[in-house]
Amino acid sequence: MSKVKLIHDIENLIVKGLENCPLPVQNGKTIRIGRFVVRPDKHSTYTVVDSKNNRVIASTQYKSSALAVARQAAKGKNLTNTVEKLDKELAKHDNDIQFYKHTMNNDPVIERKYAAQSRYDIAIVRVKHLIRDLERYIYY
Repeated sequence: MSKVKLIHDIENLIVKGLENCPLPVQNGKTIRIGRFVVRPDKHSTYTVVDSKNNRVIASTQYKSSALAVARQAAKGKNLTNTVEKLDKELAKHDNDIQFYKHTMNNDPVIERKYAAQSRYDIAIVRVKHLIRDLERYIYY
């Protein structure tokens, strides 16, 4: 009888722990975190859907941004605007990196190549900081 009670107590402890901190579960291309679903769209973006209310709560360009929104929403925090702002800034710097890289490879004027190199390095550092900020929302 004590083994049955012990097993039941352990199951209850695990269920309560998962309610407080839901684990992500991947099924195909979709990822579930609690009642929130992250799925890719046709336009290379990611959508976060609240399956309880069946409504879209965020649309992001990067999977890490969508996971951050879903993770914080599963915790009961509404940081959608903050994460979407980080996502847009990340997309901006990503486009800048591509532009500067093209300029460094194809521009015949050496001064523009050096200017592009400096801006490229700054954009790389900024992207690393933004990714670190998004990871804080995902893991903490």
